[in-house]
Amino acid sequence: MKRTLLSLLLLWLCVRTAVAIGIARASGSGSLPPCVVECTSQSLLLGDCDASDTVCRCTNKNLNTLISLCLMEKCYIADSIGTNPRNRSFRIIPEANIPPAAARSWAQECDRPHDNHHESLRAAIVAGGIAGVLIVILRIFSRRYTLRRFWWDDWSHIIAGVLMIPLIVFSNLCVNDGMGYHLYDINFSSVSQATQLFMWYYLCQIFWLVVIYFIKMSILFLYLRIFPEIRLFRNCVIATMVFTTVAIIIIVPMDIWQCVPVHAIWELKREDARCLNISGVAYASAGVNIATEIAVLILPLPLLRRLRTGIAQKVGLYALFGCGILVIGIASARVSTLSNVEAIHDPTYLNAGVFYWTCAETAVAHLCAAAPAIRPLYVKLRDMIRQKRKRTSNCSESDVFSGNSLSNVRNRSISRLSSQK
Repeated sequence: MKRTLLSLLLLWLCVRTAVAIGIARASGSGSLPPCVVECTSQSLLLGDCDASDTVCRCTNKNLNTLISLCLMEKCYIADSIGTNPRNRSFRIIPEANIPPAAARSWAQECDRPHDNHHESLRAAIVAGGIAGVLIVILRIFSRRYTLRRFWWDDWSHIIAGVLMIPLIVFSNLCVNDGMGYHLYDINFSSVSQATQLFMWYYLCQIFWLVVIYFIKMSILFLYLRIFPEIRLFRNCVIATMVFTTVAIIIIVPMDIWQCVPVHAIWELKREDARCLNISGVAYASAGVNIATEIAVLILPLPLLRRLRTGIAQKVGLYALFGCGILVIGIASARVSTLSNVEAIHDPTYLNAGVFYWTCAETAVAHLCAAAPAIRPLYVKLRDMIRQKRKRTSNCSESDVFSGNSLSNVRNRSISRLSSQK
């Protein structure tokens, strides 16, 4: 029995050694960290793939998952990005599952694409962020030069606009550190670059939640200002405000304390940390976000139907309603990208979709919240332009008439002088 067990053990060691050699030869990975070779060899034994079968190793999703789980447990990110081997305090975490060196070797062997979302992602962040801030500035300008006073809906939107500035900064820093590239195309220069990427991404999540919350509160305060005397409607609005506030009080701390201690989220060290299901938190947040957006949208509908206004006002109100539908549509599309929040194989590339839809939702939400407040400024400017054109037209007509009368007087004077002669 002992001889049989010993024979099996020796056979397993021989197979494992052969697999490791096969991996190194197949991938040209003599420079791969030992932990990567070890995890790959172990996973090949469990994943029904031969070390020399490149097609199987490149297409077998179960094998890639097994390798990723092993890497998270055994590999240090310092080993994989070429930093000082003594700096071995950080293990691979779920968001960075495959070490860059292993990912580059795998991409080269499997002939993976090298496209990226880097520049388009930066353009979306800058365009969406600047649009949101400019809309808030227009609202302030409109209130200052039309009504000359601010109410709670204005202050809520101003807070959202102020918080947009750090959100834009953190999003751009996230892109600077590699977001939008395939993981195998990022040349991490140090452990700190990897940790910074996840720290910026973490801060973006929190600030976005707070920005969207204050935009919704701005719209709800607007409802209270427009319809202050309808008790049932007022109670419904207040109930929605309470629900939205309670939801954000629950969700934001969950997002902040995804892991305890908090720094474990971006320091890539989770051996002793207790962490929530990040994907679950993201889906819960998105669900509450869509539910509150639907509530904000449908609240005024019964009142809008009974309003007696002109055609232009009705068109504006229904356009605002359509804007709300667009926000809900974008938020729903964003949910489809949340499955990549804990992406195993290429998180920096696959999560670009979350950024795109988040930028679009934020910009359109700012527009919906500010449109009623900006309209008086538009009307005032339109009337000023019309009056200026009218005055210009009147002046031109008077000049024409004046010129004709002077010409007539001159002609009559000339004729009189001629007759006297």
